[in-house]
Amino acid sequence: MKNPMDIMVLQEIISETKPDVIIETGTFKGGCSLFLANMLDLIGNGIVYTIENDQTKNSFPSHDRITYLKGSSISHDIFSAITSSMNGAKSVMVCLDSDHGKDHVLKEMEMYSQLVTVGNYLIVDDTNLNNPIYATLNGKRIYEQGPHEAVVEFLKTHKEFRIDRDREKFLFTFNPDGFLRRICA
Repeated sequence: MKNPMDIMVLQEIISETKPDVIIETGTFKGGCSLFLANMLDLIGNGIVYTIENDQTKNSFPSHDRITYLKGSSISHDIFSAITSSMNGAKSVMVCLDSDHGKDHVLKEMEMYSQLVTVGNYLIVDDTNLNNPIYATLNGKRIYEQGPHEAVVEFLKTHKEFRIDRDREKFLFTFNPDGFLRRICA
């Protein structure tokens, strides 16, 4: 369920930064996880940690480079499991695509940004969902604010990241302002 242009950008980023570790939140059906693992195959290195909170999902694509974790991406146990098994990774990339509420995305950004290495990316998916209108049965919005608002808030206090507009070169992205490159420690 990714935008094809964004998939091309992911491929470019992986080719350029050669991550040892990619952390993905929001596995969904595992299609992106498998894509990321296949891209790591092409560079001959790296692993993917992917996190899914929906406990009803039990069938994901199999690949030696993928480690599936079940639970909330903002849980201390999940975060600790990842950080304790990264084994001194020199290049780390993070893709956030789980719960799209501003508060959740901002919490993920605060936690996982510290793992992103200089020169690599914190990618916030679906920043095009600016105040999405998804009505529930009682007619109330699920999100009043979404991923884009989280990015704006995050960048106010995290000068070590910059929006990389070059990653929006195909002019069609689900992640406007969501490709954040770490420029310093």
